[in-house]
Amino acid sequence: MSNINRRILKLSGAGLLGWTLSSCATSVELDSTQYQHIFALGKDGRSVVERVPGGERDPDFSDQLAAVDKALKAHATAANGGEKRVLLFFHGGMNGVEAGCRNAKLKLAAMHKARSTKDPEAQFYPIFVNWDSGPISSWGFGLFQTLQGRINRIPGVLTSPFRLVAALGRAITRTPETIFWQGVRNIRETAKGVNVLEVPDGWSGQTSVDPGKPNPSFIKKHVQPWIPGIFRVVTTPLADTWGVTAYGDMRRTAHLPFVLEEDLRFDPSLAAAKNKFGRGVLAELGKKILLLQESHDDLRVTVVAHSMGAHIANELLRRYPSLAVDRVVFLAPACSIREFASTTLEFVKHSTEEGAPFECEFFCVTLHPDRERSETMFGGFVPHGSLLVYVDDYLTTHHSVEEGTLGTWNNLMNALPTLEIDDSVKKLMHVTMLPWESDEQTHGAVDNIAFWKRDVLLGK
Repeated sequence: MSNINRRILKLSGAGLLGWTLSSCATSVELDSTQYQHIFALGKDGRSVVERVPGGERDPDFSDQLAAVDKALKAHATAANGGEKRVLLFFHGGMNGVEAGCRNAKLKLAAMHKARSTKDPEAQFYPIFVNWDSGPISSWGFGLFQTLQGRINRIPGVLTSPFRLVAALGRAITRTPETIFWQGVRNIRETAKGVNVLEVPDGWSGQTSVDPGKPNPSFIKKHVQPWIPGIFRVVTTPLADTWGVTAYGDMRRTAHLPFVLEEDLRFDPSLAAAKNKFGRGVLAELGKKILLLQESHDDLRVTVVAHSMGAHIANELLRRYPSLAVDRVVFLAPACSIREFASTTLEFVKHSTEEGAPFECEFFCVTLHPDRERSETMFGGFVPHGSLLVYVDDYLTTHHSVEEGTLGTWNNLMNALPTLEIDDSVKKLMHVTMLPWESDEQTHGAVDNIAFWKRDVLLGK
């Protein structure tokens, strides 16, 4: 047997192992209270929730949606003249459904505690939509189970060895570029710190910024850039190989709250004719909230999204322009500035038009640029930077300033003048940089802030 055939067999074996790992069933358990607040989607957009006690499965969310709808109606009625508000929360990438639900349970407990203290800003009904964007499952599905953004299990595993070779080849040929881009920038920025771009003219009243440039310690300035930086010669191409495949599947699954995986197999026009809203859980939930608005015209919705959850929030506001959303909160959003400008920003603009029932405020919270660039994982043996840095430096190609990630302070400050936002809309937009000394020093920690409190969102 030739060496080439042996290698193909080995790659096929690796593909079969990856297919097996990515196919492992995942489920989460929720008690009766959590069941009314937390949705969890698998890689096909179906429910992976097992209600406790009993362990019942509800793949199409019908029972859970009915329970949430009943609870929403009770909340809207019980407000008795007070604020009637629903809060929708979408977590970011790099989270499996188990991790996402653990996070949601902690946040739900914190919100219930705030409500019990009669905090007027916490008197809302929270709903969490968790989607499988785990790093291992996303890589497994992206390489072994999907073709052109759709699950094709048999063709996927048969072609996975060739796609793995292609991904490795791409990473190897990009190595000089990625090593220079990440290596040189890491050394320079780690040693000197990252400059904070100034706020553009006309935006000072809408921003909260920590302009300080931290003075790196001796170790950070002279040692950390090189040790274990030398290992990044190997790990940078590997991160590039893994990242492109995993990120592609994360983007695929970000659409599943609206359209089930099985619906992606049909002609889009036929699916639209069958159900213009789609059959995903957020499509169904959106319709229920719209119906609730008809009988409770003072109902309001807050949309909160962390990191890649911003893709879901943008799509929600694009699909439901009449949804009663009066506050949108993006926490280190991973969507591009251009995507935001064509969806959420348009939603905010329309809320200022004559005849609109209310205005919609937008809040964006970012890390300090130096925290963004210097974030380390695995002891610094892989390239420095937050997920947003990875998206900007590895996973996408930029042709304009508006294609950078929205949640990076320097990207946003650089792009704001190009968006040509008039004063009536500008007054509704608020951008806050977390200070260098903030407790939230990493991308994954940004959603730990009390995002339902206005003063926190304004950096006060």
